[in-house]
Amino acid sequence: MITLTGIVNAQTATEILTKAQNQAKVENKNVFLIFHASWCGWCKKMEKKYGRPCCKIIF
Repeated sequence: MITLTGIVNAQTATEILTKAQNQAKVENKNVFLIFHASWCGWCKKMEKKYGRPCCKIIF
């Protein structure tokens, strides 16, 4: 049996997206939504690409 203790600051996807949209509106920016799974091979490949200097300026 595993017991988790402490306070968890859980947010729903809707709350996170709403906060991002509000901030983007204030800063006159767009929201870029990424779906990612730690077990997904394609996600891992894409994550490596995001780290490249030419991609960092975009993301």
